Amino acid sequence: YIRRNRAVRLLKDYKKRRAENLRPIHKYSDIIKEKYMALNSKQRAYLRGQAQNLDTIVLIGKDGVTEATAESIRTALAARELVKCKVLDNCPYKAKEAAEMFCEYIGCDSVQVIGSKFVLFMQKDKDSQYDIKQFK
Repeated sequence: YIRRNRAVRLLKDYKKRRAENLRPIHKYSDIIKEKYMALNSKQRAYLRGQAQNLDTIVLIGKDGVTEATAESIRTALAARELVKCKVLDNCPYKAKEAAEMFCEYIGCDSVQVIGSKFVLFMQKDKDSQYDIKQFK
């Protein structure tokens, strides 16, 4: 039990150090993190269904999680709200790690992670395609 807790703590420290390499894209990143909302299971299920027919937009390659990739995901989220990404085999991160890092960095929500693909969601303030407020 003690060894497992120590391993979990070391892994969290490692992920935290890797995430510190990213700088905020813009000066309002603190405001975006305050707007961060956690999705409940019904909202997540609805968005999973909507993401089923989406094509993969962003590919994460050997450079891993970079500012350029985060910027491209942020612009795609601003335009589409729901974005499907794929982590290639030569990427140093697994899909779950990359999704967590992008969610923390951009201020979006992770809908699902399956294999090497993950889906991110950030709702627009006005004219949203996805009405997730009905699933409370």
